[in-house]
Amino acid sequence: MEQFIRKYKDLKAFLKAVREGSLEEIGQILDSAADSSRLVNFIRCPLAYSANGEVARFLIARGANVKHVKCVSQKTCRSPLMEILNKRRDYKANSVVEVIQVLLENGASVNDECGDGKTPLMLAAVRDGNVGVLQLLLDHGAELGEVDEEGNTALIHAACEGCFQNVSFLLQFIKNRPDIINLQNVAGLTALMYAVRFRRRNLAGIKELIDKGADVNIKDKNGNTVLLHLLFLSDQDEDKIIESLIRARVDINWQNNYGLSPLMVAAQKYLIDTMLQLVDSGAEINAVSKRDATKTALSHFLYRVNPVGDYLVHLSFFIDRGANTSYMEATALHRMILLEHLHSLTMLIRHGLGPASVFVTCKPSASCPLYKVMREYRMLPSTCETEITEYFSPFSAALCVGYDNLARWFVQHLFLTHYDITSLTHNKLLRQHLERLNDLECLKIMNEIATKPMSLFNLSFVAVSAAVGAGPGRDIRVNELPLPECIKDRLLFKSFCMPGQR
Repeated sequence: MEQFIRKYKDLKAFLKAVREGSLEEIGQILDSAADSSRLVNFIRCPLAYSANGEVARFLIARGANVKHVKCVSQKTCRSPLMEILNKRRDYKANSVVEVIQVLLENGASVNDECGDGKTPLMLAAVRDGNVGVLQLLLDHGAELGEVDEEGNTALIHAACEGCFQNVSFLLQFIKNRPDIINLQNVAGLTALMYAVRFRRRNLAGIKELIDKGADVNIKDKNGNTVLLHLLFLSDQDEDKIIESLIRARVDINWQNNYGLSPLMVAAQKYLIDTMLQLVDSGAEINAVSKRDATKTALSHFLYRVNPVGDYLVHLSFFIDRGANTSYMEATALHRMILLEHLHSLTMLIRHGLGPASVFVTCKPSASCPLYKVMREYRMLPSTCETEITEYFSPFSAALCVGYDNLARWFVQHLFLTHYDITSLTHNKLLRQHLERLNDLECLKIMNEIATKPMSLFNLSFVAVSAAVGAGPGRDIRVNELPLPECIKDRLLFKSFCMPGQR
């Protein structure tokens, strides 16, 4: 035990002397040590903590091995050089650069790998403003094309950590090596993709990567380009970066493996300026998802029913450029009515949105997209002994929120579904809700549908409208019908106008 304590004290004093740069004390400890070779190559890697280059030379002269390997774990082993780059927070100081230079001059392997495949160059690349050390490593033969076990190069590591000064420096050495600049790791990600994914994006660094040959149209394993990566991780518009990518000819209409295009992602996240920028740059408004033939960018935009800013203005922008509203999410119109966002209805209906009934249950269900909204606005009973399921139309939604004028307007324009004709009076959810509110006017309208028979023309009109369907391509299907143009226009509701609007 006494021997162990003495060794521990010797080691502690030795490491302290190494850190402080006291050559005299280092020499005395080594001279008095029973096994100076073992002490100088102890597992704590004393050489890596040399105060300056002079101390490092002294330790090497006394037997320190520059290739000594410290095993941190079964999978991670480090040499003195790697220990400096991985542990020392002050290693950018001139004194530490001296130590690194001494190690390299005395045979330290510049391309050794840790257990995870990282090289000294990779370790140095993740500390920004470290071009002096990078230069030293490259001067001694560090390989820029080496990859770790995840397929990352030093350039990828620098971009991933947002070390754009290091990125710029490394690019000087690989500007004519597109194979390194565009190398993809095991996930298919490139340095440029990591650069746009970093939380504090550096426009100059991204531009430099592009200028030096970074390919903006490489896809990762999920089919995402750099533009899609940028949009997935953006909570605000990034017009300058997007402009740089567009100038580099990024495929603005590319869809990933999940059928999402840049415009669809921007619409999902309600990045208004980005949507306008993409459309003005050639993004196809009516491009249909290759994974879901019922979805376009406008479908994603309209799915978010809580308007932000000049919602109607932006919606007009899309529709003025030919956006087809028949691709709208089936429940979006219902939710707009339930949430009292009525200002957009006329525009949407006139441009292809037909009446549709959706399935609703009073119990939470993944197949019931309106449940949350209806529960929030107390349109469903707080408790229910048995599960009630119904179909819910825009006309039902208008009654549900007490918009009797809107409900009558739907009847006047025959914006109805076959459900409104055949089953409305049996809708338990709606009837119970109106009775709780004592909404006599809406109950009256609901009963009128059942008690006052429609004309044969109106019944036929609703039947044809229901047969045509409300989904994508409604306008095409209507125009193919052998009917007079005036009837086709009515089926497309081109003259539909909300109460109080023109």
